[in-house]
Amino acid sequence: DVQRLYGVDARRLPFADERLHGVLCSYMTQFMRELKAALKEKAERENHKPYLINAIVWYDLESSKNFGYDVETWAKEGLINSVSQGLMTYFEDLSDVLADDGLIDLDKYKEKEKKYVLVKRYYGDAKEYVVDNVKDFLKIKEKYGVEFYAAMPWESRPYEYYLERAEQLYAAGATKLLVWNANHTARRMPAIEACKIAGDAEKIKERDINSYRKTLKVNKLGETIKVEFDTNWKG
Repeated sequence: DVQRLYGVDARRLPFADERLHGVLCSYMTQFMRELKAALKEKAERENHKPYLINAIVWYDLESSKNFGYDVETWAKEGLINSVSQGLMTYFEDLSDVLADDGLIDLDKYKEKEKKYVLVKRYYGDAKEYVVDNVKDFLKIKEKYGVEFYAAMPWESRPYEYYLERAEQLYAAGATKLLVWNANHTARRMPAIEACKIAGDAEKIKERDINSYRKTLKVNKLGETIKVEFDTNWKG
């Protein structure tokens, strides 16, 4: 399709090129249309309430398009009910592999790929990647009425980080949050406590970062062994 529409070899286009991701987006949007229609038919056949579709994409709208995730078109056509912000994206290392015409030199790309991974996954947990992109999702929410869930950090972050990030997301205009890797977070009760506070837009203003530490005590066993015990860890 890229060759037919634009007269260029698709392999030579960086995946961020709008000619390539435009074709990929057309495929994914057609899939979403068929999915929406199939779920509508299923709900009517089974006398079930309408099924809702939540799209989980990358942390920004532009890089999401590189993989066919055209969130605005989906929202405009009523194909999704909500969109959740991710915490990662992908980028392509094109240094030293472009030809004079600005497109990929396939021989150079192939040689470099023998030594390096050229399409790399990037985890963006910093404010400039997550919080600063909330505004673009909110524009779609306001324009088309889809719900938006802003991304909270991975499970490995400290207690204070959850509270600080929640405050930043609310300040950016988010009203609902998505807690990533909650199955792992559930193993760390202080993290769960932080997420419970983070989920309350009013309570987060208090920023009581010491609430879970109040249950911590140190037991002395004999003369040499000390054990830290936190009741949030359930013994």
